[in-house]
Amino acid sequence: MQESTCNPSAVGGGGEQGMFQITVDKCGGAPNGDCKEVNFNMRTAMKYFSDTLASNGGDAFLSMGQYNGWQRGMTFASATAAQYSSCCRCQNNLDYLHQLTNGWMQGFNGNNFGTYFNLRTC
Repeated sequence: MQESTCNPSAVGGGGEQGMFQITVDKCGGAPNGDCKEVNFNMRTAMKYFSDTLASNGGDAFLSMGQYNGWQRGMTFASATAAQYSSCCRCQNNLDYLHQLTNGWMQGFNGNNFGTYFNLRTC
């Protein structure tokens, strides 16, 4: 729900592909080059998340944030810098973890949550 509202044909503002909104750099080996193919998209996303979770020593919260491009020490300025580039939608969604954990994971529309709504600047 967080990534594409379960739309397998979704393409994100930064070119992210499919239901799990995987980035184009993860599309190597996609069947017929179709990164949106549901089984490939799901397997690729789950492998990425599993590897990220393992590298973070099981820290689920950090790993969920990294799925959206977060990293330790990220500042507000670096998280939102893309809004001044040719790919405004490539900036981090400052409400991502709030929407995910307090919204979608509890059965609420996470798009209505948040305090920054910084992607609306795009």
